[in-house]
Amino acid sequence: MNFWRNLKKMFITKKCVICDDPISYEEKFPICNDCIEEWDKYVTMKCNTCGKNSDSCTCIPKDLKKIVPFACWSIFYTGKGQHIDSPDRIVFNLKESNAKDIYDFCANRIVKSIKTHCKIHNVNYKEFAVTYTPRSPDKIIEFGFDQSKELAKVIAKKLDIKFVTTLENNGSKEQKKLTKAERLENARKSYELIEDFQSVYDKLFIVDDVLTSGATLYHCTKLLLESGTKVVVPVTYCKDNIYKGEKENAKGNTKHNLTRIVKGIVRNGAQ
Repeated sequence: MNFWRNLKKMFITKKCVICDDPISYEEKFPICNDCIEEWDKYVTMKCNTCGKNSDSCTCIPKDLKKIVPFACWSIFYTGKGQHIDSPDRIVFNLKESNAKDIYDFCANRIVKSIKTHCKIHNVNYKEFAVTYTPRSPDKIIEFGFDQSKELAKVIAKKLDIKFVTTLENNGSKEQKKLTKAERLENARKSYELIEDFQSVYDKLFIVDDVLTSGATLYHCTKLLLESGTKVVVPVTYCKDNIYKGEKENAKGNTKHNLTRIVKGIVRNGAQ
């Protein structure tokens, strides 16, 4: 085993998943020291809705909020193309590389978030099991793995709680290309409980990589609640830091940006 590892070191350069600079094989996480130093800028980003940092933000899409007590995530998703060294790059690698060190890096931050939010809500995370939103069959064939499943396994191991498969995906379209209404309908058609599943778990964490519109998590959570689970808490590596329900591609829209600033002022003033 050491022979093959040493051979790999000789011929394959390990690179930072954010900036692509070479890093040592002895580095614990797949990120170089320079990028780790920059990481605080993203961890401490403010929520555009409540103005709080990610570790204390409780904002989730309104439909999802009706059926879950709270949600956990590690950092904010900054949006495709805005920063080359943003969390987008981590998500990209999470979806496409199936690398153990990336799962470990993300899981460490998610576990910290879970413990923080459970403490805030006076919840014992040891009473939960961990499940996940399954990837589409086409994507599993294309990439050879299900990133949410693999991430959920690592999270369960780090929390020392049970991992369980509860749902299956019968062929969903790619959610990011759909409108909000289309996402909800696509999620409704695409996810179902595994055959003959009846929940024996009162409490479940459900893992997805990114919380965007909340359509996938909303439908999967509803299925789990209908199966007999009493509490479902969504867990994601990150979430979209924009107002839900706005027009698609709103990040580049001046009118939208002005609108959300005004909304933020009004909401913060009302608190």
